[in-house]
Amino acid sequence: MRQFPHAAESSRISITLILIGLLCGCSSGKPPALMVQLCLQNDQGVSDFQDIMQSVASSEHMKFVDVSADTQEKLKVIHAKYAKLATASSVINIYIESDDRLVVTADNIDLPTYQVSVDFTGGLSPVDKQRFIDVLVPKLRAHWFVDTVPAGVRPFPMSSCPGEI
Repeated sequence: MRQFPHAAESSRISITLILIGLLCGCSSGKPPALMVQLCLQNDQGVSDFQDIMQSVASSEHMKFVDVSADTQEKLKVIHAKYAKLATASSVINIYIESDDRLVVTADNIDLPTYQVSVDFTGGLSPVDKQRFIDVLVPKLRAHWFVDTVPAGVRPFPMSSCPGEI
């Protein structure tokens, strides 16, 4: 059977654009005010993390959005290496927004299954952003070791964190 080169090229371009969109998310291109990473250890940790994020969003009158399942399906289409993502908690991709402005994102894309990076990227004023950091980070630290990622550096796999990359 003969393949049509234009169709294959168009498919590759579409997949590339999806991947770029997933990796860039809704970011404005500015570096995050703060990026932290933590190891959730297991499925219960993932559930606890999502509960904390949802609780903080609610208490701050913000919107919690979980696009993990959708991201998982898109990643499987993009590349075969993501086909390993079989369990519901193997992809984490959530965010919190306020008045349609992104406040914080959390994901484990290209990190071990139970490691998550949390980026305080949002469109809040510096004072409100710091206040939100001061609310969320202590709640995370109450459950897990929270490691600050240096500015200009991408999150890196923590050797002590279980799960496939």
